[in-house]
Amino acid sequence: RAPIAAVAYVTSRDLPLKPGSILVCDAEEHTVRQGKTDPRILGRMLKDGIRVFSMPGLHAKVFAGQSAAIVGSANLSTASAERLIEAVAILPGARQAAALRRKIERLVGEARELDPVEVKRLISIFGPSPPSPPYPPRRSTLWRIATWREDWTDEEVEAGKRGEPHA
Repeated sequence: RAPIAAVAYVTSRDLPLKPGSILVCDAEEHTVRQGKTDPRILGRMLKDGIRVFSMPGLHAKVFAGQSAAIVGSANLSTASAERLIEAVAILPGARQAAALRRKIERLVGEARELDPVEVKRLISIFGPSPPSPPYPPRRSTLWRIATWREDWTDEEVEAGKRGEPHA
């Protein structure tokens, strides 16, 4: 099965979604006007065969693949990728992934599916992103936490020994 995700705000495409995947985000008019979700990115996703849904008030940041689930604080945004300190927990196992998938699928049942016509309308009202606070550039912006050490790569184990935050 294709990956499925629920991520509040989308201004970049840094998630391994593929044709048949589902993304639930907040693409409501006020969110798009504020530049928090970029409908141009959503339009590209639709063209790539990804189903996109909008859920008002969504604040989740979760991803379910076939054999793992990811729960964290990061949006699909440049700020999350480059400036903010974010964290994700990787929950290995098909059972955890299936449980999270069911939760996201329930959201899909309540959300509004976007189509190219709606995305075009949203592009017409898309506002500039609000200015970001002047956070200093950071060497590491994502703390990735595996649920048990056996799932860590050799690189992650070594980084953990050095006390680096992404281990």
